[in-house]
Amino acid sequence: MSSKLTTFGIVLIATLTSSIALAEDAPSLGFDISADYVGKYIFRGQNLQDDGAFQPSVNLTYGKFSANIWASVELSKINGNSGEITEVDYSLDYSDTLCEGIGYSIGVINYVFPNTSIEDTVEIYVGLSFDTFLSPSITLYNDVDEANGSYVSVGIGHTFEKVVGDVPDEVQAAPTIATERLRAPSRLISRITTHLVCG
Repeated sequence: MSSKLTTFGIVLIATLTSSIALAEDAPSLGFDISADYVGKYIFRGQNLQDDGAFQPSVNLTYGKFSANIWASVELSKINGNSGEITEVDYSLDYSDTLCEGIGYSIGVINYVFPNTSIEDTVEIYVGLSFDTFLSPSITLYNDVDEANGSYVSVGIGHTFEKVVGDVPDEVQAAPTIATERLRAPSRLISRITTHLVCG
């Protein structure tokens, strides 16, 4: 494990410990499970799997701390992995308020790729969000292991209440523009992707 990741883990644990110790009220414990089916597995604008996949997730929260385990199970025979888990992501996050109107998140993600030839890797990230018009946010992800690259995500969003009678009370539109720079053996890849999420 890299020294960068070790240092990050120590800082994160120290932050969590001090925050919990100073909290006036006991943090609340939360737990949820989700399971999704996707026709294509697209990650940060890249089509990683051009067919169906089953993607379950388990999330645990404790105060401002959260831990998540996410997996992807291939459902096609295209890659010869039908019914097999081809990715498991373990993530740890701490989110809080930096000052009035500004929130932050720091975390680490461990990407594991069983039943494939892809090397496991580790990514750390830090993000800022702003409680103002369009709720802008920015997050920097940095791979400290195999991929040796960085990813910046910039997002905006807005919530519309009761647009139409049959529409849910809140409809959120959140377009996200992401710029990715990954260093390949012989070139530097730059890519801009845009995502629109409504729900």
